[in-house]
Amino acid sequence: MRRPTIVIIETDTRYIAPLEQIFAEKFARTADIEIITDEKYYYDFFSQPKKISVVMVSEKLYHEQLLRHDIGQLFVLAEEQDPEKAFPAAETIYKYTSAQEVFHKVAHLAADELRAGQQSGRATHVVVFSSAGGGVGKTVTALGTGVCLAAAQQKVLYVDAEYTHTFQYRLQEKSSLSDTVYESLKPSNAKIFEDIRPFLRTEHFDYVPPFQASVTALGLKFEMYKHLIEAAKATGEYDFILVDVDAVYAGGKADLFKLADKVVVVFTPEQDTVFKTELLRDNMDTNDGEKYLFVCNRYAGAIAGGLPVNEFIEEKPGMEAAALDELAGIAGFQKLALLLQ
Repeated sequence: MRRPTIVIIETDTRYIAPLEQIFAEKFARTADIEIITDEKYYYDFFSQPKKISVVMVSEKLYHEQLLRHDIGQLFVLAEEQDPEKAFPAAETIYKYTSAQEVFHKVAHLAADELRAGQQSGRATHVVVFSSAGGGVGKTVTALGTGVCLAAAQQKVLYVDAEYTHTFQYRLQEKSSLSDTVYESLKPSNAKIFEDIRPFLRTEHFDYVPPFQASVTALGLKFEMYKHLIEAAKATGEYDFILVDVDAVYAGGKADLFKLADKVVVVFTPEQDTVFKTELLRDNMDTNDGEKYLFVCNRYAGAIAGGLPVNEFIEEKPGMEAAALDELAGIAGFQKLALLLQ
């Protein structure tokens, strides 16, 4: 399938740099991106008929001759916020809003044009991270694995599929998901991922921002996570979708286990944690030995019980408070990421 093309035309290189960066982060693996900063090259480029998915052009360089080309969605970067000013067959975006805001509007309005590149046939692997109880480092293991996968040039989406989100304390941007989005997070919404995609954030990997309250308090249903993950997988945009789930193995969480290609069960070496993990294992269908990986976190040379262990993550002072950048250097996460590839 032909990859979509994104062409951004702007002679101000300082302005275009952050815009280029965010589009590259989001679409470099699924679309061809062309940045044009030279005016003469711009006219030469469009001297022949072009078929382009998305064109963003500065107001100073906009010309109605662009309409002669086969352009799926045309955006004009306007110099002023003037709702009365319009350009034929084009959407207007105020140029001097943030690069993130410009990206969000383009990604939302041009979703149909850009979706073609996300049907690339990439095999997307859903990996669920679970545990038999809290406090074992399940979330830090999921995040650390995500950082290491991203460092290995894998496209990663992280979804915290818990009733209450706390993962954001490790992120630079800790604010909650915009309150305008929750209405879209319904299992019945066939466009659930398409609607939330413009609001995804990126720190090493893409992630769904934390909710401002619990799933129950927001009036959401837990099964929306399953539909969101299935929709994200269907795009083919990601190599890995990492799903962080609560400890309890019941109801909708069991459906996430079934959806997963791999299930990473995190535990610590203490006897009580090993015992709880053994009970969890006995309540899961672990006949497919390749699907389930048991990871011992905070390993210090000894482990109680006889659980099978696929990977050890050695105990390191300060790891529980480490930021994402610091997690990339931990050997256990690097090895787990390699095991998943």
